[in-house]
Amino acid sequence: MGPYGIWSTLTAVVTLVVMNGSPTWAEEAMAFSPAEQSQAVGAPASAPRLGSLTLSISGLRSDKGTVHVALYDSPDHFPANDGMVSVLSIHPANQRAEAIFDALPAGHYAIAFYHDENANGVFDRGLLGVPLEGFGFSRDARVTLKPPSFSDAALGLEAGQQRAIEAKMRY
Repeated sequence: MGPYGIWSTLTAVVTLVVMNGSPTWAEEAMAFSPAEQSQAVGAPASAPRLGSLTLSISGLRSDKGTVHVALYDSPDHFPANDGMVSVLSIHPANQRAEAIFDALPAGHYAIAFYHDENANGVFDRGLLGVPLEGFGFSRDARVTLKPPSFSDAALGLEAGQQRAIEAKMRY
């Protein structure tokens, strides 16, 4: 069937129905309600309202390098490298960076970020794992001898909500 095959077939069926003047199986088959039509083409009857999270990060000591920002939606992977929902790399300006995560369903999210000042693509650490570059978490979650828990950094996002939050880079 060529590129217009399905449309040619559909046109022929409609033409036969119109010429006949009486309802046929083809006409009845094509008489869908709006909900059935959206299901027939694979779309949900009502799409969920998506929201966004905007994170403004302050306190950067320079505009060098990039700020890597990772979004998580599960405590099982926070803040591991393999459990991110989305990752952004941002060039800072005026010792600030802003990350925008769009098209998010309602839920709970946590964000981890670091300032890759030397632009080597790695979160540099010194002896005993002490960070050599700036880092932080949503809700400015506190760090002790380990990263904060998901619940300490998590924030809620309602359906369709446009939420803006702030956090500070720690060095």
